Amino acid sequence: MFYIYALLDPRNNSVYYIGMSKNPEQRQKDYEKCTHENSYASHNPFLVDWLVTLREQNLKPFFLVLQTTQDRKLAYIAEGQI
Repeated sequence: MFYIYALLDPRNNSVYYIGMSKNPEQRQKDYEKCTHENSYASHNPFLVDWLVTLREQNLKPFFLVLQTTQDRKLAYIAEGQI
């Protein structure tokens, strides 16, 4: 199963990032531990900066599953359309 999810900014509830994962619980934990030195999201420096800023303010992004699918190709399509 593939999960399309959104990360929302807890300060204003705006969507900051859309992603895809096979294990959303682990992905959420990875984001919560994100630092500049150790990050799953190192491919996206803007996301890392945002996550680090939230941590410095003792905040966590809201993690919201938007859609699920069994097909990886459909998951990539859905992720790009949201």
